[in-house]
Amino acid sequence: MPHLHRFFATPEEDDPGRAILRDEEAHHAIHVVRLKAGDGIAVFDGHGRTWSGVVESLSRREVRVRLTGEACVPRPDTHVTLVQAWLHRDKSIEEIIRRCTEIGVDRFVFFPAARSERPPKANSKWNRLAVESCKQCGRAWLPEFQIADSLDSALALVDGPILAATLDGDSVPLSDAVSSNRIAFLVGPEGDFTREELARLTQAHATPISLGAAVFRSEVAAVVGCSLVLYELGRLGPGF
Repeated sequence: MPHLHRFFATPEEDDPGRAILRDEEAHHAIHVVRLKAGDGIAVFDGHGRTWSGVVESLSRREVRVRLTGEACVPRPDTHVTLVQAWLHRDKSIEEIIRRCTEIGVDRFVFFPAARSERPPKANSKWNRLAVESCKQCGRAWLPEFQIADSLDSALALVDGPILAATLDGDSVPLSDAVSSNRIAFLVGPEGDFTREELARLTQAHATPISLGAAVFRSEVAAVVGCSLVLYELGRLGPGF
């Protein structure tokens, strides 16, 4: 069976049997994939609905698709939130969004840590990066994004156990710490958390987690830690 390229779109309101690829999706279809009329594709809306489709026509700015079948992918029954301190470089944040979307993180919460040089600022590019990652890996659900104005505000946005990747404190084996189907994984900024932040995390009953002897960059720690959590929850590895 030939590979079907995936595109992000929703059916037209006045014609639910058709979808139109516009903007970046049209550019990808026309200039990158080089689709032709009659080619089969897959379409997803980021909220669990997917369709098979056939390209009807192409113009310079849009691609019209006839939808031929629909399926619904339920949300996973587990939920992982990455609570990420803001980093110095926007490209580091973008790398986190790309990779953590691919492995299955459900929500991102960004906050300014004491060692963050500036507060987080929402970027319309984030959703585009998430769409590209979902297209690549086959995810049907886009992740959510939230911004908190402090560590306390970030902690208030999550429910379930909080696991904190840190070089300080008596760490707990990850397999023992993952005790719920809803997990928040917390990663600090360059330079790690301050003593005051670690004390606040202790008050919030966060569990310190070690990622091994190596000292990772924050963006690497985010991907490694979330991968391990998702594995423990059964969303990565054999049997998924």
